[in-house]
Amino acid sequence: KAGIFLSGEAVATTADDSKNALLRFFESGNFFGIANLFTNENYVSSIKAKKKCRVFFFTEAAICELLETDKTFLYNYLGFLSGRICYLNRKIRYLTAGSAERKLALYLSSFQKETVVLDASLSSLSELLDIGRASLYRAFDTLIADGYIEKNGRTIHLLAPDAMINDYQ
Repeated sequence: KAGIFLSGEAVATTADDSKNALLRFFESGNFFGIANLFTNENYVSSIKAKKKCRVFFFTEAAICELLETDKTFLYNYLGFLSGRICYLNRKIRYLTAGSAERKLALYLSSFQKETVVLDASLSSLSELLDIGRASLYRAFDTLIADGYIEKNGRTIHLLAPDAMINDYQ
């Protein structure tokens, strides 16, 4: 099934029970299941509500009708899918980055903002980056000590994002 969250919060984790890795956070306005709409593939993730959620589900027939009759919807749908591909490429990039510092640097720079407000706990972020919590804390300490970020609670100021990426190869 595909849908959009109208309210609430949820998380997507891997569907594989042997390793329950955090993949994504959802809030109002976020879509899910779009990639599986036109395939018979099994879902690669499982969605679990963190708070009470209201969700609007789409049928394949309804999406097909809109794609065939509404050019604006078609272009927006293609734009959405392109955005998801870019998101997944960024995720692959920081998951395969090597060191915890590089993973964190790539993750923070992926927002393309000078100030990032983390929407997850550091425990959840360590799961998302597939590194231990202690390694995440050390990575933050290193990025701060090297002058690449300032951290105040969940608010992170990126001081030199390009240099940070280049220095943690």
